[in-house]
Amino acid sequence: MRKILTMLLPLLVIAACNKETPSLVGNDVNIAQEEHTVTLRIGSGSHATKAHNSGDYPLSDGLKRLDVYLHDYTNSTVSHQVLTPDASGVTVLELKEKKEQRMGIMVIGNLDPDTADFFDGKNTTNLYNEGRIFLSAGNFAPDAIPMMASTYLTFYSDQTLEMPLLRIMCRIDVGKITVNFADESLRGKEVWLRNIVIGNATNGFQVMPTGGFSSGGIYTTQFGLDTYELAENAFGGLQTGFRHRPNSYGPSITGSGYYSGPGKINGTIYNAYNVCFKKNRGVLTMDAPSPMYEATIQNYDKSAGEGKVVSAGDMGPSHTINVGKSFYAIYHSLVAPGNNVCDYSDQLATQKLIFELEIDGQTWFYPIELTDTQPNTVYQIDNVTIKNLGSEYANFYEKKYAADLSISVKSWDEVPIANWNLGVDPNTGQPVSQD
Repeated sequence: MRKILTMLLPLLVIAACNKETPSLVGNDVNIAQEEHTVTLRIGSGSHATKAHNSGDYPLSDGLKRLDVYLHDYTNSTVSHQVLTPDASGVTVLELKEKKEQRMGIMVIGNLDPDTADFFDGKNTTNLYNEGRIFLSAGNFAPDAIPMMASTYLTFYSDQTLEMPLLRIMCRIDVGKITVNFADESLRGKEVWLRNIVIGNATNGFQVMPTGGFSSGGIYTTQFGLDTYELAENAFGGLQTGFRHRPNSYGPSITGSGYYSGPGKINGTIYNAYNVCFKKNRGVLTMDAPSPMYEATIQNYDKSAGEGKVVSAGDMGPSHTINVGKSFYAIYHSLVAPGNNVCDYSDQLATQKLIFELEIDGQTWFYPIELTDTQPNTVYQIDNVTIKNLGSEYANFYEKKYAADLSISVKSWDEVPIANWNLGVDPNTGQPVSQD
């Protein structure tokens, strides 16, 4: 299977720059009242969102809305501004504050209004505890993917800060599926593609994972550093990048929370959908609500003739079905990565890209672990080839055990017996001796 991995360009690809102006100096200047202006240049528009070397997979998403949250550390206040993205591709916001003012700035693109109102007025502690962007709460559309950037700064001089936003999701493009069985006994059997699903799909993105703003870069607050060593089986073959490793306090795959927020943030919200973790044989859960459903699930209606790959009796070695579907997921799983081949008790609730096929009337699953996927990245899978039967479980491949037994037959030992006396002594009742 050939995989093409490409990074989505940030919405504004401009080298960051800081332009400082000399401080005002003079006897008539009241230093305590000196003010400075920070100019934020926030990436917007969709003109620069085409993936590298990806003419066949244009990226049509952009910015529909901007929410800016200003955390004033000096005065212990939080303010919220809603901006309409400028059609030019750059939305400019000027912030003027007194010298030495300390501020955390969080910019979120394409946030659902209910989620935006839920974040309004919350300090960093509140955001750490309950600040999550839930896909199931209207925070996804193919043309409006949630994206973020943040920084911590001090107003020590006039300066300009470039803030191209980073998408919190990855995209997986599946071109086609080919059935080419290595086992010739499977040829001629009827094959249907039934479903493609992102299982154990993470629903919430934490906007303040470390409980505070970082001055180390505009992506560090939410995503950390992009220089970590990734798992050996990282999806797409990347070796370094952003690496999410949940701790024991992270949300569980089967857990949920009750939120008393506005609109869609009022009620029980689940941490993940399409959960296939520790489900029975033959079970594939597809319960994500819209719009998350459209992002994570592709169905094929067998009754309408959809999804047929191989007709019964067709002995041709190779058969292909076009898929042409883009799947979207928050870039990290709720658990750390591991081995996708294991015992039932050892399976992991990592995000999986799962192909469900029906072969000669029996259901088989082909799960691929989405290990260390990256934000703002599109993974292009031109072709998936089915070479043999898959797994009876949607979430993992069951580990098979073999016992090698070595059995030998010992040669007969010879014990010669020249004579065997038979009879009973009439006085004692004992057998006669063998002398």
